[in-house]
Amino acid sequence: MADLLRILKAMGDPTRLRLLAILDTEELSVNELVRILGMGQSRISRHLAVLKDAGLLQQRREGTWSYYSIPATVQSGGVLQAFRDDPIYKNTITGDGPRIKRVLKERRDQSVHYFDKIAENWDDIRSEYFGLRVRNRALAGLIPANWTVADIGCGTGFLLMALAPLVKKAIGIDNSSEMLRVATRNAKERGLKNVEFLQSEMDSLPLKDGALDGLTASIVLHHATDPEKAVKEWGRVLKSGGKISIVELEKHEHEWLREEMADVWLGFDQKELRSYMKNAGFDRIQMESVDEECSTADMGARKTGSVGIQLMTAVKK
Repeated sequence: MADLLRILKAMGDPTRLRLLAILDTEELSVNELVRILGMGQSRISRHLAVLKDAGLLQQRREGTWSYYSIPATVQSGGVLQAFRDDPIYKNTITGDGPRIKRVLKERRDQSVHYFDKIAENWDDIRSEYFGLRVRNRALAGLIPANWTVADIGCGTGFLLMALAPLVKKAIGIDNSSEMLRVATRNAKERGLKNVEFLQSEMDSLPLKDGALDGLTASIVLHHATDPEKAVKEWGRVLKSGGKISIVELEKHEHEWLREEMADVWLGFDQKELRSYMKNAGFDRIQMESVDEECSTADMGARKTGSVGIQLMTAVKK
């Protein structure tokens, strides 16, 4: 009874009801909620704290940023389901919906604009992240000659150029038109005839269910608006028995990479990645830390640092 009273009290405020309705659609940071609601951060944080204390919200920290979402148990619970039928909820979704979409679009655009800007220099920048040894390990197990394989976030084609000669068809996918322009040029210079390029977001691929035998994604997931959604989309386009290879940054605290490299997430720990993979229908998940680090540098503040790299492989059920 005490828990129920605390929940009802937490929901007995129009702003908190509005927050619940907004977070019922997407996990969002405090800064993003400020832009959606048009309120001060301290006011929003107080309301979030009340909802969290009542067990209606969960908090996830990424460096100095905090992201809030509704726990799965609350999502399927009777209290929230009853709220979804309330006019307040429906009016919030109608009124705040465009602002939610705008904030999520800003997440994507930041990454697209960044990679468009540095496309011509990406090969030099990428070499500071990972080299040929990591590339070759990422491709291991994805090379049956009759396979169709995609490289998600292909950039200028560093992985793809090594992959294409080994398979029937190689598809490079990136959301940056400039990256794809350079990648297309690189493929032509190498005389590769079995390469196709597609411009797309990583979480909404223009491919049919089960279209791929293999998929690789290297140092790209931390740019995803919703990493779990992206991994589920990768699972959708892989056929049963298809293999996936992901190279990604380990969890780190280099906050300035959000500005310097348009990073959305500060890497991932293995527990997070394993959860994403299981929920996307993968098994035989293997994870390891690669004996290599990417070097980072914030030239404005003269900061430097190293971020660990991890490799994960799995098979689609």
